[in-house]
Amino acid sequence: MADQVDVLEQAARLTRVLSRALQPDIREQLVEEMLRVADPKLGLLEFADWFRNKYMTWLPNVPICTACGTVMTESVHILKYEVAFTPNPKSWIGHDIVEGPETFCQKVERYVCPKCHEVRYAGRENDVLVLMRIRTGRCGEIAIFFTSVLLALGYKARLMFTQGDDHLFTEVYNAGEWLPIDIAAPDVRRLINDRGLYRRWGWKLVDLYAIEPGKLPVLVDTY
Repeated sequence: MADQVDVLEQAARLTRVLSRALQPDIREQLVEEMLRVADPKLGLLEFADWFRNKYMTWLPNVPICTACGTVMTESVHILKYEVAFTPNPKSWIGHDIVEGPETFCQKVERYVCPKCHEVRYAGRENDVLVLMRIRTGRCGEIAIFFTSVLLALGYKARLMFTQGDDHLFTEVYNAGEWLPIDIAAPDVRRLINDRGLYRRWGWKLVDLYAIEPGKLPVLVDTY
């Protein structure tokens, strides 16, 4: 029961993340960015291929030191909340530290090279405006950003979320059916061509939810 509650809480949070793409000011920025960088003649799947392989940069699963080429160690730090700073000339630092709004980056990965001690950090960002600036992530960040962009552009799109094998992908309603686009994969068409792929890999897509802005998560069992 506790695991089920956790999945639903995460699904509800992702619903709030996607809903930001439909806020007028954020939607305007997303549309402006895509009009600036993308070829308007691209079809949906061509746009998805460009987005994954040209626009976004994959955050490596195995961090390699840029200075000496050694495989780095990794630690993950979970963020429970974020803080904001409000001006206060009476404070010794000139600001009051107050709890801020809901954080859209709930964990940070820290990499350390055991040989030359280079240190790097990677925030696992979910804020679409931050993702638009850094254009880096893994399946979660890329799928959240891609789904948000499609929503901003007027597509009927939803995010497919499962805790079972820690993967997110996108579905777009096209020609009367939901079309799966695995935007994290270099071949964004792989689920379109083979919807049983994950099962053959041994992935357990338990508690797979379809998430759309303004709607309750819907349990899906088609993969």
